[in-house]
Amino acid sequence: MAFVRWRGASAPRLATVWEAGHPRQVLLAHRHGECSAAGALREALDAQYPALRIDWAAMDRALAVGPPGRPALTPAARTWAETAHDLRTWALTTDLPGDRGALESAASVLSRWAARPVAPAP
Repeated sequence: MAFVRWRGASAPRLATVWEAGHPRQVLLAHRHGECSAAGALREALDAQYPALRIDWAAMDRALAVGPPGRPALTPAARTWAETAHDLRTWALTTDLPGDRGALESAASVLSRWAARPVAPAP
């Protein structure tokens, strides 16, 4: 199972794998300022670790919430984070490169909005 472990402002994505009967943590990716996993990252990790179950929605929620001690997400920010996750998921299902790029761009905007300490005015 994959998870996010906050260390200050850093949020590496990790997974616990079992080898020879012992657990070992594997670094999947660093946050790099994003509040959700881009489609290319999701595809790469799914291909690299086919036996690993990654709940991308839970991972994106953990990144959107931010580090411990940060104020809770507003309802609008939570909606933006969930919508960004859905947009990235849809981007992975389209065969049209232009649509994929547009969906990824929209998801990035919503992810940045969700991560702001103060929500932008509508």
